[in-house]
Amino acid sequence: MEKISTGIVLFLLVASIIVYLWLHVLVAEAAKKRGRSGGGWVVLALFISPLGAWIILLCLGDTDEKRRQKIIEEEEWRQNIARRHVNDVFQPSFTQKLPQITNPSGKTINDLYKKN
Repeated sequence: MEKISTGIVLFLLVASIIVYLWLHVLVAEAAKKRGRSGGGWVVLALFISPLGAWIILLCLGDTDEKRRQKIIEEEEWRQNIARRHVNDVFQPSFTQKLPQITNPSGKTINDLYKKN
């Protein structure tokens, strides 16, 4: 019975260490995503806790450089989408089928605009 409980305790200890280290990796990734030093935040997480470091990181948010970079990327995306939309509207591709306008009276456009 003692061997089984020792094995369970050892398994739980190893699993806890793996989860603890994985939380540090998550803090490092969150820091890099916000334009901050991943290694520095891992060291801070070792001293306080991964959860505490993550909360502080969320409160601080992105660096000014990272915010600027995101704004530039979003503006480029917006311009590409606008350019693509204009091209689709004014230069339809060959795969697009243009809408067919039907005239039930049988008159042409010129007939409709002629003065009687």
